[in-house]
Amino acid sequence: MSDKQPIIIKRGTFVCTIYDVDSLMELPLANVRKLWKIMLDAAWENEETISTIRAWLTAAIDQTKEQQMAYANLLDGERTAAETVRRTVAAFGSAATTDHERAKKLQTIFTEMAVKARI
Repeated sequence: MSDKQPIIIKRGTFVCTIYDVDSLMELPLANVRKLWKIMLDAAWENEETISTIRAWLTAAIDQTKEQQMAYANLLDGERTAAETVRRTVAAFGSAATTDHERAKKLQTIFTEMAVKARI
């Protein structure tokens, strides 16, 4: 994903600065929805942020998919490895799957809200 890419969401006097767009993966979905609603309701103030988020979502999904594939390759290659390695690989795979599903969910929410806002 990105390397500390900040985004700024504005609406009237409200300003929210997120210092790393990757932190969207860690926020509760309800909070992300609220931020995106605010952002999309004032789309003309947030054109750059909307473009940044669209690009970030695509990159996040690609990266998390690569992590899932790396997990699958590790799992295939470590069939005879020690139990400790298996646990590490399983934890990595679970995290990769979770991140990928979350990135897809964030993109779905963003797309639905953008369509509703006609952006």
